[in-house]
Amino acid sequence: MVAGVLYFPEEYARPWKLFTLALGIGLLILGSFYYEAPDWDIPISLIMATWFTVDGSYWLYWHFKNPVAL
Repeated sequence: MVAGVLYFPEEYARPWKLFTLALGIGLLILGSFYYEAPDWDIPISLIMATWFTVDGSYWLYWHFKNPVAL
């Protein structure tokens, strides 16, 4: 581990990591067209590339706060 960096820079360029990231982002973008939700488009798909930490917490919050908003 390099000081101030979580992993060596080479770790971020591993092909399987780049492939799974691209696959996940691609599925999010396809989902934005399929579901046609008013709060889901291509830019937010790029932001919420990890479901559990971003979209999952968003869904979980609104599920308990106001399920109709979902």
